[in-house]
Amino acid sequence: MRVRSGVRGAGGPAAPDRPPLHAVASLDRICTGWAERWGAAAVPAADAGGFGGGTLREAGLAPHGSACHGVLWQYRGQQAPPEGLLTAVPGPPRRDETDADGTRRTAPRTREVVAVGTAEQVSDHLLHARRFLRELSGELGLPLERVAAPGPRHDEDERSAGPVAYEHRYRGRAIASENRHLTYFGERCSIVLPDGGPASSSCVALGLDGWLNALADHFEQDWGRVLAAVDTAERFLG
Repeated sequence: MRVRSGVRGAGGPAAPDRPPLHAVASLDRICTGWAERWGAAAVPAADAGGFGGGTLREAGLAPHGSACHGVLWQYRGQQAPPEGLLTAVPGPPRRDETDADGTRRTAPRTREVVAVGTAEQVSDHLLHARRFLRELSGELGLPLERVAAPGPRHDEDERSAGPVAYEHRYRGRAIASENRHLTYFGERCSIVLPDGGPASSSCVALGLDGWLNALADHFEQDWGRVLAAVDTAERFLG
């Protein structure tokens, strides 16, 4: 897949510039019922930037609820190249979360990798990510469970009979997820393939705080063992 042009890390996909705020009308266009699905999580997080939620609502602006929304909206009206597109972006800040044990997580940080292209290309993206997560967790000695995840579906016309999202969980807490959008965003953002059909898309998200907390728990807060495990995994995955 073609890596999105811009600042690029060692061999990885690049992070494009994205507007921090969008018109709510645009967000609702690309994700039907955006306000009900994402608004509650997105608007409070904007307070960190010095804007009160009320101010944003009066202006009709809000952060995107998920980083992939901003990426796909940026590609609106464009044609995906034959080899597809792969883009990595930091996820938007979210409202605080509370774990089952009562631990408070403040604005957890995420990274998302978005694929745009044919159905086969975006499926390959998810397969590669799934294999990477399995190998990474195996090298770290971190037991992860892959389970079908609840959440917004991107197939209102029932084109997909199976789950469209999965979470990779450590002791019941999701630290990574994989999502297949089918042609939902390709249709709503007018992203097309070279043959004129709507592009498919998929997204993989990693919760950075979640991985750190999982490693700390698994190695009993021994950061020396955590770093040793990470070094070993890095050498293996290379």
